Amino acid sequence: MTGAVLQRHPKLEPLLSNPETGHRLQFLESEIMMRVLRQCQKQSIIALPVFDCVVVKASAEEVVRRIMVQEFKAVTNLNIAVKRE
Repeated sequence: MTGAVLQRHPKLEPLLSNPETGHRLQFLESEIMMRVLRQCQKQSIIALPVFDCVVVKASAEEVVRRIMVQEFKAVTNLNIAVKRE
C-alpha cells in the first residue's frame, strides 16, 4: 500500500519512511474515525467504517459529510474535501 501512495505522491517518502510519523498518522486517522462514528451514533445514523471512509444510507450522506469535515478539523485544525465514491 505504501508503495502505491509513494508512486503517486513521492514527496511523502520522508514522512512515510519514518516509523514515528507513520504511527502518528495512523493514530490520527483512527481518532478522527472514532469521532465520526460517535457523532453518527449520537444522531442514530448507522455507519460502517471502511478504512478512511464510512458507508451510510444515501439519506444520511450530507449529515455525515458535515460530521467528517467537522471532526477532521477538530483533530487536525485543517479543512478537507469529502467525496462520494
